[in-house]
Amino acid sequence: MEVKRDILWRVYLCFLGIVLLSLVILGRAIYIQRGEGAYWRGMSDSLRQKVVETEAERGTIYSEDGNMLSTSIPYFDIYVDFGADGLREKNGKRFKENIDSLSFSLAKFFKDKSAREYKSELQRGYKNKDRYYPLKKNLSFQEYRLLRNFPLVRQGKNKSGFIAEIKSKRLTRHLFTGEYHSAFKGRGMLFKEVREYQHGDDIRFIDWNVSARFNHPFSKLFEEERELTVMLLVDISASSLFGTTHARKKDIITEICAVLAFSAVNNNDKVGIVFFTDKVEKYIPPKKGRQHVLYIVRELLTIEAKRGGTNIGEAIRFFNNSTRQKSIAFLLSDFVDDQFEDSLKVAGKKHDLTGIKVYDKMDMILPDIGMIEVADAESGELRWINTSDEYVREEYQKRFLKWTDKCKAVFLKAGCDLLHMRTDDDYVKVLQKFFLARS
Repeated sequence: MEVKRDILWRVYLCFLGIVLLSLVILGRAIYIQRGEGAYWRGMSDSLRQKVVETEAERGTIYSEDGNMLSTSIPYFDIYVDFGADGLREKNGKRFKENIDSLSFSLAKFFKDKSAREYKSELQRGYKNKDRYYPLKKNLSFQEYRLLRNFPLVRQGKNKSGFIAEIKSKRLTRHLFTGEYHSAFKGRGMLFKEVREYQHGDDIRFIDWNVSARFNHPFSKLFEEERELTVMLLVDISASSLFGTTHARKKDIITEICAVLAFSAVNNNDKVGIVFFTDKVEKYIPPKKGRQHVLYIVRELLTIEAKRGGTNIGEAIRFFNNSTRQKSIAFLLSDFVDDQFEDSLKVAGKKHDLTGIKVYDKMDMILPDIGMIEVADAESGELRWINTSDEYVREEYQKRFLKWTDKCKAVFLKAGCDLLHMRTDDDYVKVLQKFFLARS
């Protein structure tokens, strides 16, 4: 009887221990899901690269009678960089002063969480110094425009740390990956591994030592040695803010840079950028990684020039001095400058440089709209022009074409390529054609 009672006591004790352990595990699971769910979902998103296919942003389709059949709508993912200098200066004074009003605005607008929950999320991200904390996803343009007026957010990206990623442009990350890889070769080949010989393998790559050891033919496999460096030289002078059809020159340059940067990082290459006017405004050294490219894209979207002029030669000289090894370089500008021939020759001998001339339709053709007063965006000079005079319009176009031919000759003499892109053209086709021609 004592033995039976002893066995039952042990069984009850084990059962009680299992029940307590189950309750602890269940409680911990509920806490992780409710209390730390946002943190771990954000961590998962940062460690996993998700490919989302979206309709092309320029893919509006019209019927013969002019009615729109289909179009694409951009949407936004909102992240917070809690490590932003402006957010953490003065012991986080700006963050602490605005967190209550921001949490209230978010709760009132999205109506998915209480103000207290939003405040807890923001405080947790600030405490952990998360550099890419996911706040909201899949916002429409109207929602994003309203969000920009919220407390703290309206103070700008440097002071608030808020980052908006345009999902409809995510296609650019993979748009030219293959063409880019073919157009720009690596520095050589590296031995990777050996495998059993297969029909069609080059007999020159048979590893005779391994084949003799296993009494069976084995072939060597090689992979391309890449780690190329891609530098973007971007003109942000006052003339780049001009645009009359579809977009400004600056907007097209930003999109092209995003395409090139994502193509490079998808091929494991480093990307850097030089912003310039009549002097170098900002330099971001080349690095690898998606986060670095997103930082470059954010700077492209938000940077404001401190000066208005254009000095392409100064930018090229800075690039030559700061980049020692051979690099792939893209110079994006409207080329309203004629003092860069010598520096371009030096860069052409040292680097693989390609110029991309972005221009507006009105840079080439004046509309017939009578007498107008025009201003030079860079010098501020004012002048009256009679656009109804046919001779004036012809001379205007001739000067543009003459300068375009001169740019072509300068790049040809320097051994560099030059692409021409108008703001209302499809730059995707131009880049694809260029990459395919080089491969």
